[in-house]
Amino acid sequence: MFDTEALREGFRKMNFPLLAKLHITYLPPLETPYDLPLLPRHESIFREPRMLHLTHLKLAHFTLDVDEGKTMLRYMPALTQLTFVDCIRVGAIICALSGGTCDNRHENPASVWICPRLELLRIVDSPDLKFSCLQGLVRSRYQSSVTPISCPSTSSKAAATITSNSPRLVKPLRRRLRDVDTTQDPASSSASRTGPKITASWSPYAVVRPSQLQSVSVEGCRRVSELEAVSLTYEFPSLRVKWEA
Repeated sequence: MFDTEALREGFRKMNFPLLAKLHITYLPPLETPYDLPLLPRHESIFREPRMLHLTHLKLAHFTLDVDEGKTMLRYMPALTQLTFVDCIRVGAIICALSGGTCDNRHENPASVWICPRLELLRIVDSPDLKFSCLQGLVRSRYQSSVTPISCPSTSSKAAATITSNSPRLVKPLRRRLRDVDTTQDPASSSASRTGPKITASWSPYAVVRPSQLQSVSVEGCRRVSELEAVSLTYEFPSLRVKWEA
């Protein structure tokens, strides 16, 4: 059985102000049937959930709560590499990363993105990943990366709609953290070498231009065929695609 309390107790005693890579893995039993545990709420695990320097995240062998998963990723604006291994409900998370939904063809008029710097995506053994959502993610980010951001007033209204519909808003930085950062010497800080600085202007709902996906790896996802995965390279020649049955 997954010991959620032990995970929370261990992490909440520590602080990771410049954490760059995070892997959270559940090790299932080898010889007995099991259900994948629900990944605990991000704020309940970490003393400081805002991980503005995190660039690599890997989650393995969990059931994901879609709303909590989206909230978790909003705390990681510098994330460039994201990996899911044997996780349930990944499909809905991928759909959210497109900035839209299946109902609106994954369009994102607000230009408000979860993990706007995402470049490398790897999904392994996901039973619910759909190609339409994966394609929507790649396409919407590519189109927005080469298109000027729309009128600020229009984007602001759309962003306000997103925040009003969110089940729980991501918290801005506390004043104490902002003040510490403004007095820090960037030249002497490891933050300047490991990732973007924590700044007072950071907002999880900012209107930004996203990065283009550079690499997508789909392994053991039965709802995405090899033909579908390879078709992404025809539409996006610079995209590296790996597919395994």
